[in-house]
Parts: sequence; structure tokens; C-alpha cells
Amino acid sequence: MTTNPLPGHADQPAEITCANCGQFVGALTRCPRCGARVEKRMSVRLFRYAALALGTIGLGLLYLMAIHRELPVVRIGDIKPTMNFAYVRVIGTVAGDPRIFKEAGKVRSLRFTVDDGTGEISVTAYRAQAAALVEQRKIPSSGDHVEVAGSLSMTADDDVIMRLQVPEHLTLTRAEVPVTRLGDVNGSLVGTSILVEGIISAVNPPRPESRMPWVVEIRDESGEGAITFWQDAYPDIRDKALLIPGSRVRARISVRTYRERLQLMLNRGEDLEVQAGDSARLFVAGPGAPVPADPTPVVQTPAVQAPVVPTRVVPTRAIPTRVEETRQIAIVTAEMKGQEVTVYGRVVEIRTPEAGTKAPYTLVLEDEGKRIPVVYWDDVATRLGENAPSTGVLMKIRGRVDVYKDTLQIKVSHSDNVRLVDIEPTATPAPVGEGLSEIGKLTVEMKGRVFTVRGTLGEPRSLMKGIIYPLNDGTGQIDLLLWDRLVPGPERDRLEPGQKVKATGLIGEYKGALQIVPSNPQALELE
Repeated sequence: MTTNPLPGHADQPAEITCANCGQFVGALTRCPRCGARVEKRMSVRLFRYAALALGTIGLGLLYLMAIHRELPVVRIGDIKPTMNFAYVRVIGTVAGDPRIFKEAGKVRSLRFTVDDGTGEISVTAYRAQAAALVEQRKIPSSGDHVEVAGSLSMTADDDVIMRLQVPEHLTLTRAEVPVTRLGDVNGSLVGTSILVEGIISAVNPPRPESRMPWVVEIRDESGEGAITFWQDAYPDIRDKALLIPGSRVRARISVRTYRERLQLMLNRGEDLEVQAGDSARLFVAGPGAPVPADPTPVVQTPAVQAPVVPTRVVPTRAIPTRVEETRQIAIVTAEMKGQEVTVYGRVVEIRTPEAGTKAPYTLVLEDEGKRIPVVYWDDVATRLGENAPSTGVLMKIRGRVDVYKDTLQIKVSHSDNVRLVDIEPTATPAPVGEGLSEIGKLTVEMKGRVFTVRGTLGEPRSLMKGIIYPLNDGTGQIDLLLWDRLVPGPERDRLEPGQKVKATGLIGEYKGALQIVPSNPQALELE
């Protein structure tokens, strides 16, 4: 069969036509018509394989550069809203102490603030990342130097936060913190993290079912102080059996103010180191014992001149502490006049003196159905500070038994003998408001009234004595203000951004923004 070539076909190079049938094959190496193999010049084949090899090598090099390339360091002051979702690195100093939020004993989130001199940014780690940081003991403290990388995120309030997605992207350098003498702790140190050392003089654990913190009183050659920490920090303390009077402690604490009084706050249990002193070893093991074999102390109660009466011991949550002789209100009698006693009771009545009179303040305490008045004067009342009583709270009172006009009472001569033990009664009901309301319908004219709202929590903002969560229900937004004295830390640790809550509280306003303030933990419900 004879094939007539197309015009110009004969002039085509041999590499693009089939030598067998004359068919145009272009870049193909086999003829699509007859299947014969078409010989190509070596240069064309070489370039084809070279391009494939170079492309593969280029992609590999690009991948290696991407995973080994150092993330750019940005100044916090240069971060703009247009950088949303950018993955960047910042270097700075931790400003303030971190907040760890827990739910059912599990770490749900961790948040701290970084300051590089040009601005501040909040760094947040959630769930697995936060739990890993806690497990690795990579929780920063105020003043520590950090290098952290994460993705930027814009909030509804145009605030920028950084989300830590990989625990290894946090590099922590502990700050060199010198030991501060207790006598040198003053208001100029508020907001800083310091290191203190001393000898334990008393351990005051919270009563069972109480939401109050632990208080460990320490002293050194310059003065005295009290380290405060919440109950969730206690399990992380090493050598808990040595947390007794006479032991030496070393603690990294934050200096805060609470009701205008300085407070030494321990944020994490592992920041407290305890070493047994000589008196503590005797207290634990008894005289002559080479090692403390039994952490349970043998306590010798001081001799009491008064007749022997039944006593009850302050609950110690299975930790050896000093034992105070505490009497039930029911067994305090007129025959004990002049004796010093310590009692616990709920405040059922408060009577304040009229202006211009010399009458005392009177608290009526109730315990197991029995009541007794407690009296004190202005010199005590003006120094109570955070221990100021209110109706329904549990108080610890130390004073002298007295009888005035045939009425049994306890006279208090010093403010240190009045202690607030439990902020709210265990059976405090949630406040009753004016019903459920949409946030968008609340106005400034409703200040001072109690309402109930539902919504979703936003990113919190820390205050000196509390925390604020934006609460949004789709119709509007209101600030959910949680004061430390009303909703303690362990209750707030259950909360995290994105949760739905129902809150009942008093409507307030600050700088044009509406606020709702729950009066107790029962006024806040997770949904």
C-alpha cells in the first residue's frame, strides 16, 4: 500500500515522524498508528529526565527549608490585625503569673502574658498542649525569659492572642531570683515574683468542704509572712509530710494585694520546697529518732489551768500541723470567765455601734444551734481588712470569755484573732433574679437589679482581684465579672473560652460597658 505524504511532510525531521509508516508522532517515542518505536535524539530525552529530576530535588529542598527554617521574630508592637492566622515567634519576659484552668482535675487551658518592651500579647495553650506543659514543668513565672512560637488569632474585641500549638515551641529560661527577706516585702513588690525562705511557724489548712485557701505562716530573722495557696496546688507539693511547724521552706511566690493587704501567693505546688528542721524532726519522729519513721506527729497539748472540758481539733486534712484547743460554743460557760478560747461559728447577726458612741461592734455566732455574741471596738474593726465579717460566713474567733449584764460573750482585743474561714455558707442558694433576659435587652438603666443571662464565654481578662469573661448570646455582649472573694479560684478554673454558661447576678456598668456580677459560685452554671 502506497501512502501519499502530506505537503511538507518529507521535509520534517526524522525524530517527529514514524520511519515505518510516515505518521507524525511529535514527542512520542512510539507511533500511535503502527506501534513502531521512534528513535529520538539524546538531547531531547536528556532534557526530559533532567527536568523531572530537578523538579523532584527542588521540592525536597523546599520541604527541608520549610521544616528547618527559623521562624521570623516579630515585635509585639508591630503585630497588626492583618496578620491573623500568621505563625510567628516572639521573645520577651513573662508579665504576671500564668493562669491554669482545670475541670474535674484535668488541665483544660493555660494562659500567660509576654512583654517584649514594645507591647504585650496573651499566649494560650489548650487541653493536650497545656497538659503537656504542666507535665514537663514548663510553666513560666513572672520575670522568666521565654521564646514562644504560635499562630496569631484576632478576638471579637480586636485583641490579638497567640495560640501555642506545639509544646516544644516554648523555650523557657528561668529568671535568677534572689532571696527576699520577709521584712523587705512591701507594696513596691506588688505584681512581681520573688523567692522567700523561712521557718514554718503555723500551718492553717482549710476546713473540709471549704473554698478557702491554705495559709502557711513563716518567719525569718527580719520578720514574718504568710504564704497562701489554693487547694488544687496542695497535691503538687513534694514532701507534704514535712509541711509542719519547724520545717524550713523555700518558695517562689507572687506578691499581690487582697483587700488592701499584701498577699504572698503560691501559684504552683512544685514552687514550694520543704526541708525538715531540727524541731520538725522531733515533732515528726520523737526525740532520739535517727530518721522520721512516721510522718504523723505526737503533739503535746499545753497545760490548761481551766477545768478539763471536751475539745474539738481543727481539721487538718491528714496533714500534721499544730493543734489549737478549740471549744464548741455550746460548752463555753460563765464559769470560764477570763479564759481565752477559740471558737468557730456562722455569723447570723451583725450589730454596728451608732456614730459618736463608745458601744462595741457585735457579731452573733451560731454553731450547732447554739449562739454567742462576740464584741470588739473600733481599733479592731478598722484593721480587719479581708477578714471583715458578713452575714452567713464562717468565722474563727479567739478571745476572752466575759459576762456583761448577765449575757455571756467573747471579747476580742486584736484584729489577728478574727479570721474569715469560709466566704459562703455551704448551702447558699443561687440568687433569685428577675428572670432570664437576652443580653441585648439589658441597659444602663437596669443597674442595681439582678438578672439571669445565658451565653458563650470569650477570652478572659485578668484583674488584680478577679477576672472578666466576655459573655455573648448573639443579641449582645456583657462582661461577666468574677471577683476572687465571691467566686474563688478553684470555681473559676472550670471555665474556659467557648463554654456556654448561665449566670445570675447584679447588673453594673464600668466605663460604658455593662457587667453582671455573680454573688457566689451557685450563681454560675455550666451548660
